[in-house]
Amino acid sequence: MPPDILVVTPNERMARHLRNRDDRQTREVLTWEPREILSWRSWLQTLWDEALDWQAPRPILLRPAQEAALWQQALEDSPQGTRLLNPRSAARTAIEAWHLLHDHGCGLDPEEPFLDDDSKAFAGWAHRIATMCEARGWLDPARLSQALAEAIEKGQVALPPSLLLVGFDRIPPRHEAFLEVLRRAGCDTRVWQDLGPPGDFIRTSWADPEAEATAAIRWARGLLSQDPETRIALVVPDLGGSRTLLERLLEDLLCPEAVLPGKARLPRPYNLSLGRPLANRGLVADALTLLHLVHSPLPLQQVGALLSSPHLGGAESERGRRGLLDAKLRRRLIPEAGLERLVRMARPQGREGLSRPDACPLLADHLNRMLDLSRSLPRRQSPARWSESFDGLLQASGWPGERPVDGEDAQVRLRFREVLAELRGLDLVRPYMTYMQALGALTSLCRETIFQPRGQEAPVQVLGFLEAAGLEFDATWMLGVHDEVWPPGARPNPYLPLDLQRRMDMPGSSAPRELDFARRVTRRILAGAPHGIASHARSVGDRELRLSALLAHLPEGSPVLPEFRPWREVMHEAGGLQVAPDRPPPPCPTGEVTRGGTNLFKLQAACPFRAFAELRLGARSLEAVQPGLAARERGTLLHETMEHAWRALRSQSVLLESAPERLAELITKAAEKALTRMAAQRPDVLTGRFRQIEQDRLINLALEWLEVERERSPFEVVGFEVSRRMEVAGLVFEARIDRLDRLQDGALAILDYKTGRPNPRHWLGDRPEDPQLPLYCSGTEEQTGAVLFAQVRPGDMRLKGVSRSPGLHPQVPCLADSNFAAVADDWTALLNHWRDVLASLGAQFRQGYCAVDPMRRDTCRYCTLQPVCRVYELRPFEDSEDLQESS
Repeated sequence: MPPDILVVTPNERMARHLRNRDDRQTREVLTWEPREILSWRSWLQTLWDEALDWQAPRPILLRPAQEAALWQQALEDSPQGTRLLNPRSAARTAIEAWHLLHDHGCGLDPEEPFLDDDSKAFAGWAHRIATMCEARGWLDPARLSQALAEAIEKGQVALPPSLLLVGFDRIPPRHEAFLEVLRRAGCDTRVWQDLGPPGDFIRTSWADPEAEATAAIRWARGLLSQDPETRIALVVPDLGGSRTLLERLLEDLLCPEAVLPGKARLPRPYNLSLGRPLANRGLVADALTLLHLVHSPLPLQQVGALLSSPHLGGAESERGRRGLLDAKLRRRLIPEAGLERLVRMARPQGREGLSRPDACPLLADHLNRMLDLSRSLPRRQSPARWSESFDGLLQASGWPGERPVDGEDAQVRLRFREVLAELRGLDLVRPYMTYMQALGALTSLCRETIFQPRGQEAPVQVLGFLEAAGLEFDATWMLGVHDEVWPPGARPNPYLPLDLQRRMDMPGSSAPRELDFARRVTRRILAGAPHGIASHARSVGDRELRLSALLAHLPEGSPVLPEFRPWREVMHEAGGLQVAPDRPPPPCPTGEVTRGGTNLFKLQAACPFRAFAELRLGARSLEAVQPGLAARERGTLLHETMEHAWRALRSQSVLLESAPERLAELITKAAEKALTRMAAQRPDVLTGRFRQIEQDRLINLALEWLEVERERSPFEVVGFEVSRRMEVAGLVFEARIDRLDRLQDGALAILDYKTGRPNPRHWLGDRPEDPQLPLYCSGTEEQTGAVLFAQVRPGDMRLKGVSRSPGLHPQVPCLADSNFAAVADDWTALLNHWRDVLASLGAQFRQGYCAVDPMRRDTCRYCTLQPVCRVYELRPFEDSEDLQESS
């Protein structure tokens, strides 16, 4: 083919494919004039940019982003605008309808009586767009070929001597008319239709999509092992739905070495034609999140993602500190955080300063610069100015981070800069925007920009059917070609009358039209390789599938697959289970206060490893933050309400003498005090109606509980939230007792409020499940007479526990009548039993005993340390299975 012929293709991928083919064919040639190969859209844009000698003011050709913004504005300002759930998406569909009308040389009259509501609305929008463009001297892309045809007829456009269209199955009427104008102007215009004979293809089937994809990739691997220069196509009709599965298998089977250290950025031998939205790339996603943070608080999940992101200034230097800051935010149960709060919490403060492990001075400095810059921003300005403001805010944040930006990230950053430039171009159609309008426009542009990394041409190309049609390969495997996806169903445009679409034979208008189109595409793919395979999965889930009827004529066969074992399988078989000597950790330091408090004994009893990991290693999962108040915050409110109430009452005698009105007033004040203190910590939650509902809940619970207290033998409350330093088996720890009551005989009753359903049986055994109250009781120097759970649950108020003597409460048995009589004959024996059990647990922890030994099969249900302790591997198989089921 002479080099002076301009080649035009339907899409950019085919143009790139032909350019690469030319490069391969001319590698050994010393001098070669490269042929110009362009996609249809790029060629029209080039003709417009190079047009000469305009007599009148030259129209301004709208860019795609400007066109989308103009249509979206027209939709939002229309009478139907308030009823549109997603104006941006509706605008894209309307633009598609507008282009279909122009490509097929037809139009819609808004006054046409037979139009449905959607078509009438579209006709109105289109009329407004056309009027606006004409008045302002704009040219929308749908009318570009028509405007170029007029310019060519006036001699204002320089044309190539010859033009060859390659890969076009159908050419719309408007484009045909444009090509006829080219011919009349002296440009030799031809359409390449020679498909050549179909290749030698066979058909086959596999059990499911994963087996099918595995076979196709193994087949491609075998061909590459024979000739690394082989060009292979894996063609999938539903590439979007199969992408995740294909990516995983391509990594495992074609480049397993990529998991090794330093190999992650190795060039891949495959390329997926389906890119991802630019907004989904980490570099851009973090930039957009930072810009949203400037305007409003973010959910804690997004804040945590930012704190762990490498794309903020100082991220590498403060990686550990920022993780601790994230944990701190979660411990405080803050559901969302804004820029000011993050600056305040990250900044070193007080006497600790930088010694505070979660202080992040670099983060605070970068975010504070963003905060200062944001305060100087106007309420409204042009998109171009917002683009500059966004760039300045990102620079202030230290984006894109300390790491070198290279490889794909460099391409991502460059594309993001181009999108910022597109935002500047919106000045033409949207002169002024608010901050969130501009950020919304930028976010939409990033979501609609499909990013595909550029690199060397890979030998294995993974393509959709439309992209593969017309391309040439050495071998092709069409997979997933079942009758549910190929041929595709009709998808007419909802804004155009169906009869018009069918009459003009528009894309997607009818099943016969799609069938004919699918036949043409299938013939092109079969002619694009000398040999290949067509396959389908026999079932997906409970659905049985059949091969597409368009490929049923192929002979059935079995492809030759090379022997290959996945690297994971090889690695697992290469090494057996290694048993390392169990070296115990050093004992706890003597005399130091051990963290964990009474929870230490609960964890040690449940599983020694968990106690060691959480309390000595600090291995704890991040807390999950939920809307509203967390369960422990509601528990704290109840504790404080009861504390304020009993500080006022002091004794049961006062309770019995109090009139209902006075008692209700007292409880109301107690609840208000508790809520006021909590509101200082959670001002974002305890407001308005929510606070009133919470107050009513506390009042009802407290009043219902006091009815239980009325039935007790006489007592007075002598202690609230009593803090004590205790020592057991050489372990020193802090403990806090909810309430101490003085009984009629002078002994103490230890009481703990619970909003769940506590069980005193959990105080029994060598590994008690809930040893908190036995610890308090056995560690108190004064004589005790009862150990009690106060179960405060609406409709199920109970006093649970055991007393030394009978008569404390109808629900509380004395020792002789309780389950504890099996382990102790009297109260002193019970206390000594508890001391011995707790001393044994404390000694285990102090000496470093940390065996993976869960108490029961369901102990691991709420533990998050399984990846560390590997309990399912260490326990016998049948136990492991039970453990997994219970968790």
